[in-house]
Amino acid sequence: MDKLIVCMDLAIVIIGIYMAYLAVRMHRTKEVGSLILTEEEKKKCRKPEKFAEYVSPRMFGFSCILIVVGALRVLCDTVISIGNWSFLVLVVFLAAFFWFLEQIRKAKDLFC
Repeated sequence: MDKLIVCMDLAIVIIGIYMAYLAVRMHRTKEVGSLILTEEEKKKCRKPEKFAEYVSPRMFGFSCILIVVGALRVLCDTVISIGNWSFLVLVVFLAAFFWFLEQIRKAKDLFC
């Protein structure tokens, strides 16, 4: 069971790294990736460049939080014990996740 949890925590880190890469690519190319918008939503989007400019820094911030949370969870599961503080890590992750979803919704309202 512990190995499965460590694998899930590593998956969070890998997803965070991938999202950081996508955010940087989106910022440079000004093209919205399919991770954020479907093809239909891209076609309906009035200002895809502005959407990419708005979302990419927020996506990069969220990906950094994913990397830190995932790495901290891996450390907690393998090396150190932080006791009840692990609950705080979960709260931070969920808060960041819902914040990011709200930012995506706001960007869709503004630019699509």
